Amino acid sequence: MQEQKNYATYDVGVYGPWQVCDRLSKLHLVKYTWLSQSTDWGGKQDREKYVKQNTWTILQGYPKEDLCGVDHDPNEIQKGLTSFGQFMVPY
Repeated sequence: MQEQKNYATYDVGVYGPWQVCDRLSKLHLVKYTWLSQSTDWGGKQDREKYVKQNTWTILQGYPKEDLCGVDHDPNEIQKGLTSFGQFMVPY
């Protein structure tokens, strides 16, 4: 009998436009979706409809310059989640 090894398990996620997040999630190919701010793929109205469905895990906001004058893209984590795909590196 061969020795069984304990390998770490990982959940798969995707970062992309709403169509990619929606499709891969519905096909159960990903556990987490990080919705990009881009509206070039699919249009702003359809992205906003997807946002309102609350099926995304992380929502990338539009660029802001309110962090000490530095441009950044704020992210919103879906309310109630204890995990969104983050991990800790053991030390």
